[in-house]
Amino acid sequence: LEAVVWPGGVVGLTSDMNLVVVDELVSEVPIPRTLKTGLSPMSPVRSMAMLQPEFTSSGLVEVILATNDLSILVVDINGCEDQLLQDRFKAPITKMSVAPNGRFLASFTSNGYLTVMSTSFTTKVLELDLNTNVAPVQMAWCGEDSIVLTWKDFLLMVGPYGHWLRFVYDSPCHVIAERDCCRILTTTTCELLQRVPASTEAIRRIGSTDPAAILFDAMEAFEEGDVKADESIRSIEDAKLQQAVQACVSAAAGSFSTTLQTKYLKAATYGMGFCANSDPTEFVETSKMVRVLNQVRNPLVGLPLTTEQYRRLTPASLLDRIIHRRLYILALAICQYLNVSKHKVLTHWACEFLSSPKASSMTDEELRDVIREKLLVCQDMSYTTVALQAFDHGKGRKRLATMLLDFEPEPVQQVRLLLHMGEREVALQKVVNSLNTNLLFMVLVDSLNALRAATPESREAFYQTVKASPEAAALLKRYLRYHMLHGRDREEQDRFQAFLKNKKDFLELGTLSVSKAYQKRTMDERIQELKVASVFFSQARDLSTQAKVTEEQIELLEVQQRLEAKFKTRCFVDMSVSETIFNLFALGHEGKDTSTRKELFQEADRIQKHFKVPDRRFWHVKVKALARSGQWKELKQFANQKKPPIGFAPFARACMEFGASEDEVAYYIERVQNLEDRCSLFMQVKRWNKAVECAQKLKDPEKLLHIRAVCKDPKVTQFIEQTLAQWSS
Repeated sequence: LEAVVWPGGVVGLTSDMNLVVVDELVSEVPIPRTLKTGLSPMSPVRSMAMLQPEFTSSGLVEVILATNDLSILVVDINGCEDQLLQDRFKAPITKMSVAPNGRFLASFTSNGYLTVMSTSFTTKVLELDLNTNVAPVQMAWCGEDSIVLTWKDFLLMVGPYGHWLRFVYDSPCHVIAERDCCRILTTTTCELLQRVPASTEAIRRIGSTDPAAILFDAMEAFEEGDVKADESIRSIEDAKLQQAVQACVSAAAGSFSTTLQTKYLKAATYGMGFCANSDPTEFVETSKMVRVLNQVRNPLVGLPLTTEQYRRLTPASLLDRIIHRRLYILALAICQYLNVSKHKVLTHWACEFLSSPKASSMTDEELRDVIREKLLVCQDMSYTTVALQAFDHGKGRKRLATMLLDFEPEPVQQVRLLLHMGEREVALQKVVNSLNTNLLFMVLVDSLNALRAATPESREAFYQTVKASPEAAALLKRYLRYHMLHGRDREEQDRFQAFLKNKKDFLELGTLSVSKAYQKRTMDERIQELKVASVFFSQARDLSTQAKVTEEQIELLEVQQRLEAKFKTRCFVDMSVSETIFNLFALGHEGKDTSTRKELFQEADRIQKHFKVPDRRFWHVKVKALARSGQWKELKQFANQKKPPIGFAPFARACMEFGASEDEVAYYIERVQNLEDRCSLFMQVKRWNKAVECAQKLKDPEKLLHIRAVCKDPKVTQFIEQTLAQWSS
């Protein structure tokens, strides 16, 4: 039945007196929401207005409804609320309008009263009897402090204090509310109705003594050669003179008359000459803005914007409007004047030119030269959009698009469009010269995907092209290696292996086989793939170390597989040699009988000999394994077999780490040969007397001082002090 539109959405009133709100029109899929009003067709809505989300405390759309029973309802997503204003109105409201700032609501009742109140419905600002029972065709705000009502042949403007002006028209008119004015459309004209700006009023008001008016009169007197001009301007204080200059600048910005603009700006210039510290920035920016506005206000352009609208619209959006009207010369002149990029203007012109009938009769070379000549005026000009327009999604001029892309300064955009057009060989040549690794990788991947359905000759030609570039060949190798390891596209894997064999890259072939081996699920498959890797490594003399290591790994996997089957456990495969030995010793604690423990230890000894594990490493691994598994008896037997090549300190540290008794730890500490190590170990187990004995033997006072600092036993600290006193004497 009725709808209200705002920049972010729309709200509509349905025949069943409910509201449908869509507040995200900019989204790809707008979602409508229904708001219940509690009304029915028997008690319909007489008028509707809307508060935008930016003006509400909740941040949600609020819809204001007026009914026949003098009620005003506010509806939002949380429900409907009656404002209980029946005693304020004597007749139903037929028209409502919200001010641009969202602070006031204007309403017209059926008995001819115009009422303005706050949107919080707490304050009545104005109530005026218009002496008419005929409802206006339209009611809209003119700026933020006046209301315009239209009837069939006249328009009424009501000010904030009830003052009004009447404008008669020969034909019906339509009003469009703006932020600072309103536009009046008739069958023949477009007029703009606006309150006189305060700065203009201060200057032009009859008998005005405002500093801006004095400055303006002084400027006119100066131009007429009146000697009183200097006296008039010097009568203005410096602070007020600066305000007067700003008022003249503001008046020039608000005027539509070029003659008045010139006078106001002359007055501002005249006043700036007498200001001590005048800043010309605002004057310069306003002058530029006025010149631009004068150009677009020309009837041939048809954009009569106010200063406030220009600032809110921004120069970029204004240029978009001019461009879409195909006024390219004006757009380029504005870009030049405001010192902004001409890229968008030239791009739009080139795309339109390519679609013109004239372009269809020209060759690709002629079009390229014409476009290039025009676009040279803009540095770092991007040709991507123009080339895409020339290509026209495969239906246009592919050759012209390729030639235009030769001028594209950005390699990424250039290559992406070449790939989009199917020019992969050209893209590969471009990207190799750009030295952009990410871009090169993108071209290679796209080319490989496109070559899936290609002939063997095309694939071979592609690989030969890639081989000509070391960077491309290295990236292709990495990509295909990933495919090979993850089992994708068997045909590409075979092609990659052939590629490596032709290059005799046995290191890469062997490395790939090793990596692929560890992707296998069964041990037999893994060992078989490792044997393939060993064969590849053995074909190159400089890869003998890799071949030997691979063979040893195969032997280790076979041994680990046998151990897991023999001892019925799964703790050996994929372990290192040291970890395998560690697990063999550690398994002896799990309630194993003597014979099983003996077999475990014997297997560990065999692995040491077979893989030539150094004695010191073997002893460290065995000590840690026995201590971690709590085999203290076996650890003591191992320590007493022969003199340990690693000493007894590792035995003591392992016992401390894995929770052996103090006596067990002390047993090994006593056998440590190095007095400093023995002293430190006794300190760790807090056997202070033993630590003091070691320090005395070392004759190290710093050790004694350190023990005294950490020991809490008073007897020990007293003994240390006596010892230190004897040494000092």
